[in-house]
Amino acid sequence: QAIKDLRAMLGEGSGVGADIEALWHEYEAGDTREARLVKDLDKLEMVLQALEYEEEQGRDLSEFFRSTEGHFKTPTGQAWAAEIFSRRSPRGAGDA
Repeated sequence: QAIKDLRAMLGEGSGVGADIEALWHEYEAGDTREARLVKDLDKLEMVLQALEYEEEQGRDLSEFFRSTEGHFKTPTGQAWAAEIFSRRSPRGAGDA
């Protein structure tokens, strides 16, 4: 519904609205390298937030980190995830 609302705000006759909707569907389907990279970046941002929360709040989020393993589809996403995981403190890293 949100994408339809956005398209309506941009004007139904606007090619921009149609382009944005097409890009959204491409992202959701993960049909292109670019869409898969953007999905990985979206997940990486969430992982970075979890790392910050873990460090700032002293919480062990190992279960969350384990749940993200194997979900990065691009070499870039996989490499960056490995780097982020390697920066976890030994206490927070647990057995993740």
